[in-house]
Amino acid sequence: MRLALNSLLGIAVLSFTGTFGFTDSAHTASPPHDWSGFYLGLNVGGSWDTSRATTTAIPTGPLSFFGTCSECATTGNQNFHASQFTGGIQGGYNWQVGNLVTGIELDAEPFRNIGSITTSRAFPVSPTNTQTVNSTFNSQWLFTARPRLGLAADSFLFYGTGGLAVTRLNATWSYTDDFNAPCDCESAEVSSTRVGWILGGGIEDALPGNWLIGLEYLHTDFGTIFATSNNLMVPGGVHWTDTFNHSINLTTNIMRVRLSRQF
Repeated sequence: MRLALNSLLGIAVLSFTGTFGFTDSAHTASPPHDWSGFYLGLNVGGSWDTSRATTTAIPTGPLSFFGTCSECATTGNQNFHASQFTGGIQGGYNWQVGNLVTGIELDAEPFRNIGSITTSRAFPVSPTNTQTVNSTFNSQWLFTARPRLGLAADSFLFYGTGGLAVTRLNATWSYTDDFNAPCDCESAEVSSTRVGWILGGGIEDALPGNWLIGLEYLHTDFGTIFATSNNLMVPGGVHWTDTFNHSINLTTNIMRVRLSRQF
């Protein structure tokens, strides 16, 4: 009799918990997402650039136009900003051990940053005369190769990343003044493939169907490029021997949304 009663009670308890949903959540919860494997996707966002340009003139040689040119350095000390749309592709591979996720990622995208600034200043010794310095820069593309290190939590991945950034940076400078009509003129340009560094982080969420959606921030620094010229000319073809030194640097902040498919 006691055995039969206990059996009936056990059946009743099981029926009650099953009917009203009192089941062990450990048996019904979705397993954590496995981040291991290859992925490939697209990204879209914006970049905000900061550049500092300098122009200085050094009196050199027997035909020096400048006695000294401290005012050239003041006029040529320029800071400017640019912003633009960006987007491209990314791909990589992740390894997961427990909640720790490591990986390597490559990405490439158009990187059409364009900036220009013009500064004019009166000569302190001759306020009726003006000197003008113009600086411009542009880049065409961006490639990065970055390790990633993150922590997985349910369907989310929080990660940091940093590594190599490469771009093609082009810059031009010009100096003019109105001492001699129409002008005393100098110019310089340089084009250089720049290898810099990149650092940032982001968050990704695993969606059904092995889709990954995320938000990412990256900061890049491509250092400084330099150019030197001795081509200051005045009307009539007189070639002054002063040396002009130019420089410009580029740092960029990128914020983008990314969508990838894991394989």
